[in-house]
Amino acid sequence: FIVIAKATPSYCRAAFSSPPMNLENTNFFLCFHALIDKIGNDDLVNVIVFDSSVEYFWIAQWDIINNPPSNLTSDNGVYWSNITKLASLPVLTVVAIRTIARGGWEVPHCWILAPALQQQISQSNVVV
Repeated sequence: FIVIAKATPSYCRAAFSSPPMNLENTNFFLCFHALIDKIGNDDLVNVIVFDSSVEYFWIAQWDIINNPPSNLTSDNGVYWSNITKLASLPVLTVVAIRTIARGGWEVPHCWILAPALQQQISQSNVVV
């Protein structure tokens, strides 16, 4: 689900790559956990850029067919621990959104955005 490429020892790109829509499923959460562990254990990485290799979606919403277990996604689950861990790492994180972002709303709201002309961020079940 997440393709990792190190451009240099200190610069890493992580592309969400699960066509056709990058749905948040068990594989997404497990790969995200592995990625955060890898970054946390690599003292050379200073910058990580998150993007998508799927043409029209950065991250879509929940995959109801492959519903992830609650230990990965609940308020005190692994995913939120990883979001907190990433925020505390001495690594600059950048999110490059060039498509529609219907899910994963916590990711661009917590990190630096690399904006594009046609980006759309939407969370339909949140009222502002």
